[in-house]
Amino acid sequence: MSDTLDSAFDVFPWSVNFETGLPLIDAQHRQLVALLNALARGLGHDMDAAQIEEVFDALAAYADYHFATEEAVWARRFSDEPWLKAHQATHRSFLGQVFEIKKNKDNHPRDKLIEDLLRFLTHWLAFHILDADKRMAKVILAMEQGLQLDEAKRRADEEMSGSMQVLIETVLGMYDTLTSRTLSLMRERSQRIKLEAELRRREQHERRFSDAIIASVPGLIYLLDERGGLVRWNQRLEAWTGLTPEALAGRPLVDLISEADRPRLQALLSAPTAVYRELEASLCGPEGPRPLLLTMVPLQGEGARYLSGVALDLSRRARAESALRRLNAAIEHAAESIVITDRAGHIEYVNPAFERVSGYLRREVIGRTPSILKSGVQEREVYVQLWRTISGGAIWRGHFVNKHKNGTAYREDVTISPIWDVRGIIDGYVAVKRDVTQERRLERQVRESQKINAIGALAGGVAHDLNNILQPILSYAALAQLEEGLPDGARDLLGEIHRAGTRARGLVERILSFSRRGDEVHSPLQLAEIVREVLSLLRATLPCGVRVQTQLNVEVGAVLGEANQLHQVVLNLCTNAIYAIEGQGTLTITLSPQRRAGRPWVRLSVMDTGHGIAPDCLERIFEPLYTTKPQGEGTGLGLSVIHDILKGHGGEIHVESALGVGTTFHVDLPCA
Repeated sequence: MSDTLDSAFDVFPWSVNFETGLPLIDAQHRQLVALLNALARGLGHDMDAAQIEEVFDALAAYADYHFATEEAVWARRFSDEPWLKAHQATHRSFLGQVFEIKKNKDNHPRDKLIEDLLRFLTHWLAFHILDADKRMAKVILAMEQGLQLDEAKRRADEEMSGSMQVLIETVLGMYDTLTSRTLSLMRERSQRIKLEAELRRREQHERRFSDAIIASVPGLIYLLDERGGLVRWNQRLEAWTGLTPEALAGRPLVDLISEADRPRLQALLSAPTAVYRELEASLCGPEGPRPLLLTMVPLQGEGARYLSGVALDLSRRARAESALRRLNAAIEHAAESIVITDRAGHIEYVNPAFERVSGYLRREVIGRTPSILKSGVQEREVYVQLWRTISGGAIWRGHFVNKHKNGTAYREDVTISPIWDVRGIIDGYVAVKRDVTQERRLERQVRESQKINAIGALAGGVAHDLNNILQPILSYAALAQLEEGLPDGARDLLGEIHRAGTRARGLVERILSFSRRGDEVHSPLQLAEIVREVLSLLRATLPCGVRVQTQLNVEVGAVLGEANQLHQVVLNLCTNAIYAIEGQGTLTITLSPQRRAGRPWVRLSVMDTGHGIAPDCLERIFEPLYTTKPQGEGTGLGLSVIHDILKGHGGEIHVESALGVGTTFHVDLPCA
């Protein structure tokens, strides 16, 4: 029979009244009683079809063995006795009845089937074991004591006459009065056992589930007693500390924390029990200290107080914070301007480089859009294309002319990239901008210098050829004027030819001066003296409405240069200023000291109150042959020659101008 059937209740407990005195026969009867009780227990356990089939198989096996064994014992003593034949008939009836019940087992409810089987086995047990088998056993025992068969049978009849009926009635009464109650009790106990088994199964399931949850928590889970000793924990604590469960059991959590953090943890454990607590501390382990966030909440259970807690590993956060600090430091110290906006383009962050380049402080631009930097130079289509590119998830690269807070323009190379969130949606934009104002200025100066060099080479060749042409014109015009008998007015015409040729030769000389390189002799000069000489030449031709002011610092150092060329620089600048004033205004000339990289310089400034220079002309004023004067009033070589002279002297020239206000040229030369 199945081991799962309960053995606490026996419908038919074995009694000495069942014993025949023959051990072999009694052993087999015990088997039948055991089968009977197992069948009753099966009824209490809601025996399934497979278990019922197991009962029938056990009964068949019992009958095959018991009947053969028992009949062999009887046959040796009663081969010709009617008892033996009657006994054999009861055996056959047992098998037939069992077979009949088995054949109809599918036609009756399971409980009815088992009860019918119990009733049959009970009656068969009463009449077969307590009557026939016991009576024949007494005969055999009497004959073994020396009595003859007839005397032995007579004694057996006498002994059985009173007890047989009592025993049979007892057994049947047991079935009638005890079986239903016993089975009810067995069913109740079976249900209780099932419930207990289900509770254990659920507890095991819940324990496995809770263990799985505990194991899946990305950190430590622990239960502390009121003294702070470990009561329960997850395996991660063993892994992080390198300690065995035996070493952790009851161990104070404080012992596992770095010494520097222990006083704070001990104070936390001593806090009032109704308070939630948390603490950042380092857990000691074989891999070194591990930063944790320890949390604890009070827990009451089974008359004791506990602390339940979770500890999260802060190592990743610490690494992320360190990386974030490095990234923030890199952005804060970057030479390029960095601007971060939301999806709508509102500024959320700018770095110090942005403040330095744009002139706007961070607090002045947060929440605003980068349009505050627009200079008006870019066309609207540039911004349309920009937004179309970045809102589509691509990177935009381009160049801007932006406006400083003070109103001046500056140039930037810009790269704008989308910022994606974890869902793959654009969350904002980041712009990295490099100030290229100085680079573009230098590039322009290089181009101008290359242009000047090219024009200078061309001008030198052209000037020599013009000089060769002008020389005979001047010579023949002079000789023709010496001829006698010239027609009236011819001598005046020849004079005009000579004067025009002389002016042309002066222009050629200026062109040759512009084209010459490296053949001047430089010597220490005082710019103040050169300025005074130029002004003394100009005073006689100055319009009466032009005032001249000078602020010449005589303590500035001498410069190393060629006197005639520097004289030409000052003269051309003053002449241009007087022309721009147009007869009414002020010409101011100043001379002041400067320092660059620890070296002394001299600055000559020529300022006029004239009409000023248009912005679109400022970038071209130093180009050779470029002039804003009407045709016939300027050659376009004055400023280009000045630029070239100063370059040969290691100096620089800068211009500041505003329409209707005036113009100032600054000439910077290193001191000798």
